[in-house]
Amino acid sequence: MTNVEFIATYIFNNPGARRSKIIRALHEWRGYRYDPVSSRGQWGQYFNRYARSSNRYIDTHWTYVEPNKPRSGYVLTSLGLRWVRDQISSHRNSR
Repeated sequence: MTNVEFIATYIFNNPGARRSKIIRALHEWRGYRYDPVSSRGQWGQYFNRYARSSNRYIDTHWTYVEPNKPRSGYVLTSLGLRWVRDQISSHRNSR
């Protein structure tokens, strides 16, 4: 399972999840310790509108629940639904 598949599956199972919750879950899935200070910016490209088109997922795979309120959380787009998996598999780094 890739990071994009994990994020899409997480949002599918938790519609309206906010970025911090998603990133915390991504850390846990990968077997990393989450620290809000030292982990700041890690995996931010998945939620960055200014990423390159080949690495841009916001608005293509997931978007804000309320477009005018970035803190409203995320929901999947039709393209993002293609990345959803039946279950979240263990990551090879998981302990």
